[in-house]
Amino acid sequence: MGRFGPDSDRTAAAVHEKRLWSRLMELATHGAMPDGGVTRLALSEADIDARRLIARWAESLQAEVLADDAGNCFIRYAGRDPELPPVMAGSHIDTVPGGGKFDGAYGVVAALEVIEAMQQAGVRPKRSVEAVIWTNEEGARFSPGQMGAAAFAGTRSVDEILCVKDRDGVRVRDVLPRMLAALPKARMRSLGVPITAFFEAHIEQGPELEAHATQIGVVTGIQGRRSFIVTVLGEAAHGGTARQSERKDALLGAVRIIGALEASVLENESDARLTIGTFSLEPNAPLVVPGCVRFSVDLRHPENATMKRLGDLVPAICARHRGACAVEVVENANAPCAYFGEPMMQFIEAAVDRLQLSRRRIFSLAGHDSREIVKIAPTGMIFVPCKRGLSHSALEEAEPHDLAAGARVLAEVVIAACDA
Repeated sequence: MGRFGPDSDRTAAAVHEKRLWSRLMELATHGAMPDGGVTRLALSEADIDARRLIARWAESLQAEVLADDAGNCFIRYAGRDPELPPVMAGSHIDTVPGGGKFDGAYGVVAALEVIEAMQQAGVRPKRSVEAVIWTNEEGARFSPGQMGAAAFAGTRSVDEILCVKDRDGVRVRDVLPRMLAALPKARMRSLGVPITAFFEAHIEQGPELEAHATQIGVVTGIQGRRSFIVTVLGEAAHGGTARQSERKDALLGAVRIIGALEASVLENESDARLTIGTFSLEPNAPLVVPGCVRFSVDLRHPENATMKRLGDLVPAICARHRGACAVEVVENANAPCAYFGEPMMQFIEAAVDRLQLSRRRIFSLAGHDSREIVKIAPTGMIFVPCKRGLSHSALEEAEPHDLAAGARVLAEVVIAACDA
């Protein structure tokens, strides 16, 4: 994968804990909530303002800002041979509603920290280094997530992405130009340029590292996910006069379906995860029998065969328990488990050992942009602990020294990969 040496060591040593923390806290002001959380939905004003901030940081580092047709942004520090495919590191800065300060944002800020550490250490690697912001990883506004990374990897077309609507009917194509216009100095380039490797530093979003007092998680892979939008179509009626036996109550139909999904999917599958994350009903009035209900189904499992079997159950379960209503089931994401190669894991472990940090291998139960990028380039993930494993929450927290340790590992592997 690459060679460690004086350049990677000097860059890792130049990582500045306070600077890294300060930038994370400044970034968290964009979309800040009263309870300490962050709501920075993809391509929202908060997201656009945050990208402006990062572009200013890039300008202070005399790094070039680039963008592509999916809204992915890249901060490029040119290497000695800028024609070679670059080494990329980064993550996303969009959040779920009421999310935390570190999910995704840490990976982007850590990548920028590596660029600044290189400059301070006087290191100019052979290959260019690019810190990347992937568009819409969370999928909280435009579903499904990992949109920008999927476009970069070629697994989703830009035309398909541009047509995606949020709950208010706003399409990606309606707001993406505003984001690009906010970065007037960004140079546009084509999607899917060749890259040497991609690295993503991230908080664990789970409890293992903290429970085992371990500083670094070397990620082995990412569990699979299938997601669906279920629409139960009944008939709106007067809540006081419509006979119970004649009603086509979409809400009761949805409740039966969700209960059946829980019983069928989770039965004898302790590793399965089932989430009903969104739920809406119409006309949503206190005296009216609900005529239409829509809800999302997120289903996850660490084994592809089981993931397929469980996901295939969803349409039949919905049809069987719909009662007098009609039901429509649309699958909007099918992402098999992703696995990172043994050479990449050993490469990251060598960097951890070089820094004399503790480590353990972890299989990620959360989804990440790396799931897409591993399809086109060698990809590795570096986890750091987060308190109580909490994420997607205002209570999400991480220690500055843990974040800095992860950034030093990132610096080692990025610089070493640049000389591959």
